[in-house]
Order: sequence, then structure tokens, then C-alpha cells
Amino acid sequence: SNPVTNKTLKLNFENLPAGKYVVNIFDRTGRKILTTSLDYQGGILSKSISLEKTSAKGICYLSVNGNSFNKKIRLLIE
Repeated sequence: SNPVTNKTLKLNFENLPAGKYVVNIFDRTGRKILTTSLDYQGGILSKSISLEKTSAKGICYLSVNGNSFNKKIRLLIE
């Protein structure tokens, strides 16, 4: 799992199709606690997402969707 430090999640995009991606974070019960979108132009993109407004701690799930790309990742929010 990916640790989230200082309530900040770092996402790295590389070699994906350009376009709009939606990022959702769910708590362990499946409740959506954060949603954001980004426009990815291709190449390498590093995006920091602040989780300051969420009270989530422990195991959460990140999903990234866009351009026939779907990925779900387990997160550990400290």
C-alpha cells in the first residue's frame, strides 16, 4: 500500500493516454471522501492531492479513471 504522509497524496502519471482523469478516494466502508479531476497532457505529471479536509485514517482506496484506464490502489493514511 502507498503511505500518505503529512495528509498529502502524491500521484505520478507516466505514459498514459492524454485526457481527463477522475481521482476518487474512498474510506474502508466505501464512502467517497474526496474527488478531483485533472487534465493530463501526456509525458510525466506529478500531482499532489491534499487530504487535509478529510478525517480519514487507516486503510483507504484510491481509484483513477479515464480514457479506458481504471486503477484501484490501496492507501494507508497516517
